[in-house]
Amino acid sequence: MPSLLKPRALLHVRTGFWQTENSFTDPTHRRFPTEQTLDFCIPGTYFGEKYPHYTWARFEKLDCRRAGQELLVELRKIDVPRCPCCGKVHRRGPQNG
Repeated sequence: MPSLLKPRALLHVRTGFWQTENSFTDPTHRRFPTEQTLDFCIPGTYFGEKYPHYTWARFEKLDCRRAGQELLVELRKIDVPRCPCCGKVHRRGPQNG
């Protein structure tokens, strides 16, 4: 599946914050993001290192802050090296050492 973002592209995420009253008031909210929710795709973070197999996407976290009732996150996409033979991304996750 092709990526929607090119390497070094910026991704701005604006979402409700888990500690605010409106997170639980709005019936359309099913999940409540925290500052660590996107760490699964950020190398060097606890979740990014422990669960690298959750996603192929890799980002650098540039900013993460609360703004009133919202959480604002700015990420930059990292270029993941691809195999010169097959063009796929080969990663080492917990299941394959």
